[in-house]
Amino acid sequence: MIENQAGLVQAREQLGRMEEVVAELWRDADKMHPSQLALLLEGPMDLIEHLHGEIDEYLGIEKARELLSRSPSMT
Repeated sequence: MIENQAGLVQAREQLGRMEEVVAELWRDADKMHPSQLALLLEGPMDLIEHLHGEIDEYLGIEKARELLSRSPSMT
């Protein structure tokens, strides 16, 4: 759970590293059997999803979506 700005910075750095792992796996995908690729992608993808959730929670993304859905359109 992210509790402060330093935690947010750390989560974003970790997210970037995991995204690079996924990108590297895709670059090498043609050298692997699909089941091997899927196995190697599973961990980083789970962590990416988890980190996105923590970042969104800290930033109040869901609360912002709720507020926007209740607000009249400004257009």
